[in-house]
Amino acid sequence: RAIKDFITLDDSPVHAGEYGGWVESEENLSQEGRCWIFSEAEVSNSAKVSDDACIYGDAEISGNAKIYEFAEVYGNARISDNAEVYGHAQIYDYALVTDNAKIYINAEVYGNAQVYDNSSVSEDSKVYGRAKIYDDAKVIFGASIYDEAIVAGAALVGDDAKIYGHAQIYGHARVFNAADISGDVKIFDRAKITDHAKVYGNAVIRDMAQVYENAEVYGDAEISGDAKIHGNAHICECAKISEAADIQQGTYVCTYVSCGPTSKSSPSKAGKQEKLNISNLTPKEFVNAFDLTNPENVHLLQDLVSKITKDARESNITININIQSGQGKN
Repeated sequence: RAIKDFITLDDSPVHAGEYGGWVESEENLSQEGRCWIFSEAEVSNSAKVSDDACIYGDAEISGNAKIYEFAEVYGNARISDNAEVYGHAQIYDYALVTDNAKIYINAEVYGNAQVYDNSSVSEDSKVYGRAKIYDDAKVIFGASIYDEAIVAGAALVGDDAKIYGHAQIYGHARVFNAADISGDVKIFDRAKITDHAKVYGNAVIRDMAQVYENAEVYGDAEISGDAKIHGNAHICECAKISEAADIQQGTYVCTYVSCGPTSKSSPSKAGKQEKLNISNLTPKEFVNAFDLTNPENVHLLQDLVSKITKDARESNITININIQSGQGKN
């Protein structure tokens, strides 16, 4: 029951003597600031609402949870255990924040999203859909995690990065600077994705591998070891890049190629994956590295050639690549 007249954070007037929502004890709502629990909301156990925080709708706060500063919790959201929500953060819809999770500094968690364990979401980041953030993961600086994406382990995602679809980021992985991760991608160990890079499809990035500078990795590609993919490079289909390979400058690496720093192969032989050093090849040199006497390889390269010529047109570069089965290398 209000003991004074005041205006809440959402500009709703509350008058002295007015009844609010449900509390288990007077300790659930501070008598300082403009905090308030509206009619159907509930705060129980040792949970505390203080400062200018507001709880409304059918939201429930329980355990030892703390909602303070300018935080808002509403809809059917549930905050429990030792979770903390503060600093203009908003939790709503059917979102769940539990354990020792922290949501703060303008972050939003909504939809059916879940944030739990020792994880945190902060600095204008958004977690929604059916996304899950847990373990010791941190989502910071405007990152968006949604659909059924997962960020876990000691992973760190930030700087406007987007994680969606069924993508999973875990281990000590880092995803930053507007990187775009989607599909059924898995990024783990100490892999790092930054600088507007895109990873999608069923790609796997692991170990100490790095993808950056607008590079794209997709299909069933796997990047591992200390490999670096950057400079608008495209790694796709079933390509496997490992060890200390350095793929850059618009290079395309596609089907049935496994790349390390010092070895060679002919990827056309019955789909066998052997080593090929293509670290410094241009797109045309890469095409010429294939034995095209095998008609199956012609079909496999069609998508590759289409991508190369598209990029060439966009860059006002004229190239002529002629692929003919049964005619050797062209």
